[in-house]
Amino acid sequence: MRLAFDARTIGDHYPGIGRYAHGLLQALGERVSVALYEPALKETRFGSGGKRVACAGVRSPLAQLQAPLIARSADLYYSPYYLMPYALPCPAVVTLYDATPLKGPGLSTMGRALYKIANRLASGVAKKVIVLSESAREEMAEIGVPRNKMVVCPPGLPDRFRPESARAIAEVTAAYNFPESFWLCFGSARWHKNVQAAVLAAGAEPLVIVEGAVREADLPALYSAARGLIFPSLREGFGLPIIEAMACGAPVACLPAPGVREAAGGAAMMAEDMTTEALAEAVRRLADPAVREAKREAGLEWARRFTWGATVQAIESAL
Repeated sequence: MRLAFDARTIGDHYPGIGRYAHGLLQALGERVSVALYEPALKETRFGSGGKRVACAGVRSPLAQLQAPLIARSADLYYSPYYLMPYALPCPAVVTLYDATPLKGPGLSTMGRALYKIANRLASGVAKKVIVLSESAREEMAEIGVPRNKMVVCPPGLPDRFRPESARAIAEVTAAYNFPESFWLCFGSARWHKNVQAAVLAAGAEPLVIVEGAVREADLPALYSAARGLIFPSLREGFGLPIIEAMACGAPVACLPAPGVREAAGGAAMMAEDMTTEALAEAVRRLADPAVREAKREAGLEWARRFTWGATVQAIESAL
């Protein structure tokens, strides 16, 4: 089967989706016949994964003409994003994430309508729709994505996500000028990331908030160096940093948010409710060495089930 992989979201502008797409592209390997990429996208990350062909960006009307031409000899087109070509010469599969843009501030009435329409268009074109969690499936069904097309396939982890050596940890903390002991948080200014809750939950403890791009090669040592990951998101389609941290031996404190619960399983220190006070209590409980070690071991065991091989197999079985 000749697979055309739309890799135009692999870059800094799409931090979460880009990392997901990059991981899946690497896992598919030689199954990919052609990979569409956007030359202007900053720091696009590409490994082996088929022949690269330049294409206009996902938001460019020109892509609606270019992408089908590039995929004209493909048997299947895969897009990790709802902004995709809608008139393709072959069947398509798309990954949709969640309805977060519709749940908070930021989008106008027109923007909300367009978001729904674009997701419905993508699901209408696709023979199958991949979602990362059961909660994501429910949210997408609410905005009109057909339930019978959706398949839950959680993301995987590359083998490099494992506890790092003391030397690797020392090198990374020195390179980024991080303190010797710290809590870690990945976030941004977007409302649902709720970064301020992590600041309050950490209290007087040192907290490192990573908002920009970090070198992929440094992530395992960064997780390994941290006392733990504080994941304060109010909602996620899944929550990839949770399983990354666990795989590297970092215990996780998080809110019981949609998508987050499925990513964390029973291995995280889950707050009792969605309040900042409950998150702070979860962090305080992880300060106990015995509790931290128990959650560390639970996290390592839980994270082992998330492999890109399993993800690819689940997707192939659904086709």
